Amino acid sequence: MKRRLATLCMGILLGTGMNAAMAEENALVIPDPVATVNGAAITKAEFEDFITYKLGADLSLIQNKEQVNQLVDGLAATKIIYERALDKVKNDEAFAKEYELIKKRLELQVSDELVASFIIDYSENIKLTDEELKAEYERQLPALQNVEYKAAHILVKDLAEAESILNDINAGKITFAEAAEKYSMDPGASANGGDLGWFGHGMMVENFTKALTEMEVGTISKAPVQTEFGYHLISLEDKRTGSAEEIPSFEDLRESLEQLVLQDKIYQYIKEIEESAKIEYNVK
Repeated sequence: MKRRLATLCMGILLGTGMNAAMAEENALVIPDPVATVNGAAITKAEFEDFITYKLGADLSLIQNKEQVNQLVDGLAATKIIYERALDKVKNDEAFAKEYELIKKRLELQVSDELVASFIIDYSENIKLTDEELKAEYERQLPALQNVEYKAAHILVKDLAEAESILNDINAGKITFAEAAEKYSMDPGASANGGDLGWFGHGMMVENFTKALTEMEVGTISKAPVQTEFGYHLISLEDKRTGSAEEIPSFEDLRESLEQLVLQDKIYQYIKEIEESAKIEYNVK
């Protein structure tokens, strides 16, 4: 609808001079300022913005002074109506509320665009190394190979408790299965000694999966693994590679790897900003 109105406005403002304009050979020179309205200048930049952004038109179509003057008339009318609208804001409470709401929405839109632009500029200056990309490729290999794990875990809420249980297991005071049945908050697994059965790579939350990729079969995690659920002690009982098609090479996946590493760097940058800020939470 807005596009149709813009097109209609453009047609009205340009009048019928388009055919004559297309026939002119000499390029039109638009001065700066283009005109004055009630003593106030209309700059060339303001005029061009009016055509390009408000009317959605092509500047190259404006090729004679009659068209320029018609557009100036339209811009002048717009400015005058805007001034009258501002005057109304001062005397009309309902209109004033609407105006403030529009201002806030525009501020949010501008804020979003500035943030997006800043992040884009930041990302364009990030240099990715082959070492980083190859490390990411190694992290992705288990998923590419359809690796599956057979594991058990103990889930507790407190880090100190998790460390105490781990020390008891390592000292032989209690078995992993016994500790799972006694202490684990995961009711589904604790009844089976913490057994999770077989599951594919990436089916668990990120930190849990990352810990599995760093473990040897038959070992227990060296330290508690934190996730949004609490602290896990993990026992990797077995691992196997499922059926998979030909695994893509590093070069085949380079572009995807670049995107993954870049996204991670941007995420880390945002996390650093969050952690450096003094944030006081009021929601209890």
